[in-house]
Amino acid sequence: MIVLNCIRYLGMTDINEIGRLTLYEYDLLMTGKALASVDEAHKAHKQAWINHQVSATRLVGSGKNKKEVPVYKNFKDFFDYEAEIKKITNEVDESYDKKAMDLLLKANL
Repeated sequence: MIVLNCIRYLGMTDINEIGRLTLYEYDLLMTGKALASVDEAHKAHKQAWINHQVSATRLVGSGKNKKEVPVYKNFKDFFDYEAEIKKITNEVDESYDKKAMDLLLKANL
């Protein structure tokens, strides 16, 4: 069963390589594969949730003038790619940073 699981779930095809696995290594690899499967399911469910959110609407107006409008007017309202990249890379406005860079350049010459 171990050999079949290695071929089926782990993509291992070298019987000699499978035979050299310890039970501890096999258990780690299978646990990793199970966790990766949970990650894939999480990603699929998150995508379904996002699909639901992006089609969200809200009521505006009153009386006879009530109508549904999208919560997000454009993609950037839904997901600001540039802002997310800046959060990760800790980028700052280049015009602000230019003075500091000039000062550092002078100090290091």
